[in-house]
Amino acid sequence: MVRLSQAKASDILNQTKVLLKKIKEPVLKQCLEVCRDNYDMAVFWYSDSIKYIDAGDFDDATSSTSAPMNDADTCDESFTEPPVRKLMITTYVLNLLERDPRSASADKKGLARIMVQLSQAKASDILNQTKVLLKKIKEPVLKQCLEVCRDNYDMAVFWYSDSIKYIDAGDFDDATRCTSAPMNDADTCDESFTEPPVRKSPLKQKTDEFIHFADLTFSFLHQFKKL
Repeated sequence: MVRLSQAKASDILNQTKVLLKKIKEPVLKQCLEVCRDNYDMAVFWYSDSIKYIDAGDFDDATSSTSAPMNDADTCDESFTEPPVRKLMITTYVLNLLERDPRSASADKKGLARIMVQLSQAKASDILNQTKVLLKKIKEPVLKQCLEVCRDNYDMAVFWYSDSIKYIDAGDFDDATRCTSAPMNDADTCDESFTEPPVRKSPLKQKTDEFIHFADLTFSFLHQFKKL
């Protein structure tokens, strides 16, 4: 278990080092430096824990496994500390950006654009799935719910297109505002299945995942506009 935890810490450490070579935005870079140093310590603590386990000293081994949790918290908190570190980015978001080749040379505007495009792609995917279902399903109530979803996810895609235009124009206030609307669209879709007569949503899992990701995108832009 300790070796598995150490492997996960090492993976995040390596990803952080890769991002530090690519990302030029000063605030994000400073936060990543904090993460690099803390995950480096986390790997060290797990190495110590393994040594204690091998020596049969489970008290010190356990103590050494608690420290990495603090290191991870310090990394996350570095993105929220004013006045310098205002960027709210989770490890999940960092992983997404790291996997996107466009992030290598992206500035503040470029990173925001990538996040919005990723959200738009998810909304488009659900929209297309809804259109496919509408061609297959004949049950009137379920069909009506799917029509609500189709219209709302169509609007979500539109809002993200608007957000990208505002990002390109350097207007982060309106860009952020546009990323909040798709969450309401997804909620409207979801709620249409709960109104009597109730129907089970075939989009439930994807809708939940989309709302979570859309919220991350909104938070990302909301923090970015303060920089």
